[in-house]
Amino acid sequence: FEIDDRGQRRAFDVATDEVHVTTPARRHFPRAIPAGATAEAVRAQAEALRQATGNEVELVLYEAGRPRDEFSRRVLTKHVLARLEPGRDGAAISRALGATARGGFSPAPGYFIFESTETGGALTLATQLRGRAGVLSAEPMLAKQQQKKFAPNDPLFANQWHLRNTGQNGGTPGVDVSITNVWDTYRGDGIRIGIVDDGLQHAHPDLQPNYDAASSTNFNDHTADPNPDTSVNFHGTSCAGIAAARGHNGVGVSGAAFQATLAGLRLIGAVTTDADEAAAMAHANNVLHIKSNSWGPNDDGATLEAPGPLTVAALAQGVQTGRGGRGVIYVWAGGNGGAANDNANYDGYANSIYTLAVAAVSDQGQQADYSEPGACLVIAAPSSNTGRQGTTTTDLTGNNGYNDASATGELADKNYTQLFGGTSSAAPLAAGIVALMLEANPNLGWRDVQEILIRSAVKNSPTDADWSTNGGGFHFNHKFGAGLINAGAAVQLALAWTNLAPQMSVFSAQSGLSVPVPDNDANGITRTFDLSTSHLRVEQVTVTASLTHAYRGDLAITLVSPDGTSSRLAEKHSDGGNSYAAWTFSSVRHWGENSQGAWTVKIADLAASDAGTLTALRLDVYGTPAGPVNQPPTISGAQIAPAPEAFADEPLSLTNLVATDAEGDAITFAYQWEFTTNNIAFEELPGATSPTL
Repeated sequence: FEIDDRGQRRAFDVATDEVHVTTPARRHFPRAIPAGATAEAVRAQAEALRQATGNEVELVLYEAGRPRDEFSRRVLTKHVLARLEPGRDGAAISRALGATARGGFSPAPGYFIFESTETGGALTLATQLRGRAGVLSAEPMLAKQQQKKFAPNDPLFANQWHLRNTGQNGGTPGVDVSITNVWDTYRGDGIRIGIVDDGLQHAHPDLQPNYDAASSTNFNDHTADPNPDTSVNFHGTSCAGIAAARGHNGVGVSGAAFQATLAGLRLIGAVTTDADEAAAMAHANNVLHIKSNSWGPNDDGATLEAPGPLTVAALAQGVQTGRGGRGVIYVWAGGNGGAANDNANYDGYANSIYTLAVAAVSDQGQQADYSEPGACLVIAAPSSNTGRQGTTTTDLTGNNGYNDASATGELADKNYTQLFGGTSSAAPLAAGIVALMLEANPNLGWRDVQEILIRSAVKNSPTDADWSTNGGGFHFNHKFGAGLINAGAAVQLALAWTNLAPQMSVFSAQSGLSVPVPDNDANGITRTFDLSTSHLRVEQVTVTASLTHAYRGDLAITLVSPDGTSSRLAEKHSDGGNSYAAWTFSSVRHWGENSQGAWTVKIADLAASDAGTLTALRLDVYGTPAGPVNQPPTISGAQIAPAPEAFADEPLSLTNLVATDAEGDAITFAYQWEFTTNNIAFEELPGATSPTL
């Protein structure tokens, strides 16, 4: 299609694999669709999607022969801008074409905007208008994203597709964290991020400007210096760069929160004890706002490990008293055992209610092949994938690190790597975004951060069959949590956020059981927990199970809420471990639902040879008191006397107005009289008073 676009006549093609979506909440984003063979096929898909979702869905155009990115993308609106000959009646023309029109633009007399009622209809309407007498020109109106002028001047920023994905190296434009516009206002100033890892090379030129020695420490060597053993410890330095490498300094890369302060907490550079891990979780919690953790148990699909009692206590204390009582934000990598059918719920660090577990998606928005699913996952963030791009970040300086002298496919600058990845990269990226949220609103509590991320996440890979909407109206996927993290939307929500009420919990326990779990029977057994007297708005839910079984990988455990939302807590996998001994699973998939009603836990053995026995089961639901839904008042019976079209000298009155409110709230009315007829004279009646209701 040849269209005049911002001063130039350009040739456009309709994109056959994406449309533009606007939700009723006025969120705007591109959405991938199965490729259509023709523009009309795409239009039909867009219309079907509009009817199915209630969203506005428009066609996307790109200039022929030009690269596709967020700034070359054009959204075909329903509007056509037409210039008419003087004296022509735009309204009459619009009626003849079944459209609407508006004009009267004083700076540009003669111009009218005509609106089609159909998706993609502006193309047809423009053609119809050009054929009408008195129409001098008619062009479909295209919308585009204007580029703000700030972007970091770091030479490797263009490589950092996870921050701005314009389609580099075959990535899908827009599959990023939507962060660049946030940097116009928030860059992490005043927020401190602790990198709990194998060390942090604080002399690195892209980390040193943000490094805080006073809040750093080394739990391996029991010194204040978190510098790594550069022969073997590369990981933490790369994680630190993802979160908060100094941006806009003309050097290397930019972190997500590139003016945040970094503290190195060297922990996993050597063997650790429960006491060491607890000390790291408790360290400087009056100073550090966020702790990023890209570590945990072995991701082999056969390891079931949780923090020790000291670390559990430290995490609980951190969210209760840290950061001035608002809680330290413990961000945790969801795990890289996807190929081994591992699950984040077999990792007691990632599935703790006190941590924020992060999955990984590729530069094309798909589940990274290593990224573990789990009902405990809160959100997903961009990272590497087999055959796709890694993330570009800081590396040990010189020939140490990932980008050493023998590395292939790497950057020329040995101080950086472009092959970092895993949920190890996704977690610090989320930590950096949380820093921007806390800069925008320092009063956010640790649970507020989680809900904001859930509310603002984008449904990546929207055709994935696992997406579902729970009873609270939130969408979740076992692979992605609530979806792809969106920095811009999260910061906007944070700015006007009202903190959640203090957390409460209810529980129901069944102990002393001896219930056989039949072997190789998908029907399994079901246990019901009656919470009919509870009334919580749900946040986290945990199930603690004690099961004897010779091969626990045979067992599938599913939690179903009163609203019918399912959380797959354990799935069949290759784990020959013996039993679940008071193992706690968790889920965020019921966030926003009401706890009241019957919760069920189903346990099924899905392979032959080994049977088991359920000995105890406990359900804990965490949330806040659920108040009644505040409905607007109902108004009826209003009468105007006398009839508006007939009154003359009589006083006008409003009578018989009946208003009720289900919650008994006070009702206040504001009203005004509006007249559209001419030649009415008003006079103040002696002694008149304002109407009352």
